[in-house]
Amino acid sequence: MHFDNSDLYYEHVARSAVNAPFHFVASKAIAAALAVQQGPLRVVVPDAVRCIDGPAVVAATHRSWLDIPLFVQATERAGLHHARPMAKGQWFRNRFIGWVFHEWGAVALDRDKPNLNGINLAFGAFLDAGNSVLAFTEGTRVQTDTGTVLRPKRTALVLAGQHRVPIVPLAIAGISVGDKRRPAGLGLPVVAVFGEPIVLPSVAAGETPSLRELLKQARLFADELHQAQQVCMDTAYDMRLHQR
Repeated sequence: MHFDNSDLYYEHVARSAVNAPFHFVASKAIAAALAVQQGPLRVVVPDAVRCIDGPAVVAATHRSWLDIPLFVQATERAGLHHARPMAKGQWFRNRFIGWVFHEWGAVALDRDKPNLNGINLAFGAFLDAGNSVLAFTEGTRVQTDTGTVLRPKRTALVLAGQHRVPIVPLAIAGISVGDKRRPAGLGLPVVAVFGEPIVLPSVAAGETPSLRELLKQARLFADELHQAQQVCMDTAYDMRLHQR
């Protein structure tokens, strides 16, 4: 599957499925390698997230290229199995790496010229098929002042409203450029923290409102999501610092 940012690519991806055996083996192997390089991964999951019966939109922060393999591990531990993440298109230029990412369930994104119609088509198909999706809601990889979460874009909120699923905040500490590490990953852990699910009013009511109404709801709930992601990030750094 060659990434060319076309509607045809996203239509093909929308019909694809995660290679479950490959996903299991690759996740375990990468988890072991990252544990040595970065430190052990600790994941904090509220009971409300574990009780989600069906797919969700996971609204994640973005600090490193390691976010994708670590967040895939975190979502598996949270019970959100085979969540479909989005990855930078340049990783897919190498045929082997592109194959690995696609088998793992990842979807390519052209950061400079994102095909929004194609992305919405693919992610919508995943949610309708019962798979959660992983969206980096800040819209960019943050490399300065990494403890501060940027205000989220509304796309993830709208997507959740269109497909009547909850939004789950997620942040991670320990993989940013300025984060302190120790040799061979010993000592300070990498910490991923999930927040309480956010449910838009239309989702709670079982309704599918117009796009105009969804945009209005997304605008109102963007602040709540932003605050929840910041709490997740602050908690993750606090736990990392005190190694709880």
